[in-house]
Amino acid sequence: MLIHQPNITGSLLVNGEESGGTGFPFSGSAIITGSLEVSGSTISGSFVGDGSGIQNVEYNNLTNIPTDFSGSFTGSIQADSLIIPKGTSSERPNNPTEGSLRYNTSTNKLEYYNSNIWVAFSNESITDVETVQLSVTANDAVASSVVLEVEALVVGGGAGSAGAIAGGGGGGTVYAVSATELDTATNYSVTVGAGGGASTSDTTPGSDGSSSVFNATTAIGGGGGGSRPSSNAGSLGTGGGAGPAGNPGGTGSVGGDGGDGQWNGGNVGSGAGGGGGGASTNGANGVQNVSAGDGGDGVESSITGSATYYGGGGGGGGDTRAGAGTPAGSGGLGGGGNGSDTQSNGTDGTANKGGGAGGGGLSAGVVINGANGGSGVVILRYPSDFTISIGAGLTASTSTVGANKVTTFTAGTDTISFS
Repeated sequence: MLIHQPNITGSLLVNGEESGGTGFPFSGSAIITGSLEVSGSTISGSFVGDGSGIQNVEYNNLTNIPTDFSGSFTGSIQADSLIIPKGTSSERPNNPTEGSLRYNTSTNKLEYYNSNIWVAFSNESITDVETVQLSVTANDAVASSVVLEVEALVVGGGAGSAGAIAGGGGGGTVYAVSATELDTATNYSVTVGAGGGASTSDTTPGSDGSSSVFNATTAIGGGGGGSRPSSNAGSLGTGGGAGPAGNPGGTGSVGGDGGDGQWNGGNVGSGAGGGGGGASTNGANGVQNVSAGDGGDGVESSITGSATYYGGGGGGGGDTRAGAGTPAGSGGLGGGGNGSDTQSNGTDGTANKGGGAGGGGLSAGVVINGANGGSGVVILRYPSDFTISIGAGLTASTSTVGANKVTTFTAGTDTISFS
């Protein structure tokens, strides 16, 4: 019996051959609203249905494919267009198979799955083609870039400080960049900001830290720590702590402001430097005969696999001569240097953490220099399937953390790329 147009609302299981054979022959169209499973050869004609449950089917014509179709098939489609699955990068399937094809709405590109990565097509235009084959093999040559997600931490350089009961240097600002999509066809800029230099005068503030850069993200350096009454603090990034004149530290554009200091005309117990601002909190005010200001704390990050603070402010300088009682301030979490309360320099900020320098101690006729701010850092975390190429102007190291690589840039400026 030859069925001209079967209309089936349940499930249909066919175990046989093509139309005209010994299996389930029919001519015309088969309208099936349930599931179709075929163990056999080709169905000729056309298939109209919702596309659910298709297995082991080869065919020449397929129409009315739903946008949420999730089955698999082989062969070719002769139609005006084919709607393929689409979604954002975060909506990619958890366990894709080789050759899976989808449209990425985050990158606005076609992409396919190959060797554990999603490959983006650089040229998606198809013209004068009547039959579109469901195979990406022939199109591999036009896939010139691969999309990868990169997490970044960018820390500016910490500021330097002055001597003689000076304010602490501000810590570098810190930007934690969540996973962002990059591609292998592009070079990206990296710059590691240097720490600000120490002042060599009692009346000159420490130098501001330099900015660190990754791609479009810039973390500016900390503001220099203030000195004796004749000078203000620096003005960049997190604020430098004020010197004992009580002048305010530089205003922090992202992190904390520096603390105020106090001054008593150079007498015993003559002052207390303010703490440098940290990347997350303000530096503390210095209070004469109580304590110099502590540096503000930085920002914690676990991008390297271990929780670490970056961008701590330097502690203010104090005075503990006989008859005085103003101990130095402590550096903030994230590499901030401790201040001094004796005839000595403050402590340098920690390198590659963007720590601000600690303020110098009392002078009593001795010239006390400031301390240096700690350099910044740029850290990238990306899938271990990729390899990073680093320009000669950068100093960097790479380690593996779980399924990712972590590259840490500690000095220099240049470009990088991925492959």
